[in-house]
Amino acid sequence: MDPSSPLTVGAFLGDRLRIQEHALDAGVFIRSLASRGMIGGVSHTIFGAIHVLEAAGFNKIIIETVGTGQDEVEIFRVADTIMYVTTPHMGDDIQAMKAGVMEIGDCFIVNKADLAGKDKAISDLRSALSLGRGHKPKPWETPVAGTSALAGEGIEELGKILDDHWDYLARSGEGRRRLKAQHREELSLYISRRVYRSALSRISEKYLEDMVEHRTDPASLGRRILRNDSSRSN
Repeated sequence: MDPSSPLTVGAFLGDRLRIQEHALDAGVFIRSLASRGMIGGVSHTIFGAIHVLEAAGFNKIIIETVGTGQDEVEIFRVADTIMYVTTPHMGDDIQAMKAGVMEIGDCFIVNKADLAGKDKAISDLRSALSLGRGHKPKPWETPVAGTSALAGEGIEELGKILDDHWDYLARSGEGRRRLKAQHREELSLYISRRVYRSALSRISEKYLEDMVEHRTDPASLGRRILRNDSSRSN
């Protein structure tokens, strides 16, 4: 996912330039998507892309979000496994706590572990996770690990973490629960976009003039448009 311009809704889809070694790999397909103004770090088009990749036979699908800020955690409604990636000296451990990522992350990875500060970053994340866990044991103990994409270090450990989490999802029934939540989210997005587009198409120049002249307000007018739209569909 790449952020979209608030004016043109376009995006510079440049992340694929970083992984050009896979350009000729028959087992890898990369599809860039723009966020199209959707908040939460993902786009409404993501479910369609996932379905197409599944139908094409891809059994592992990696989704990179726009980024995780204060409210950009909607990826947990889309993916089976949530991997939060940070780097040393980014201060992202504290940011993650504020953003709610500590609650949704299934594993935490400190990349660029060849740089100084890796051990502190891993320790800080583990401390933050232990604070959030309290005294209750969790069915899945969230791992924290270091990797270096440049040096190729920690990749096998990361692969094992992801495989272990997949096994946990299948064994515990959590995978089925998450799949139902994903279908609910996809259906919710479809309905909300249909209602939104239909309502927007009914905003006339007269409605805007009425608001400019203070003859009505957005809340009252919005209720009227939705009520009329509901009556038409019935």
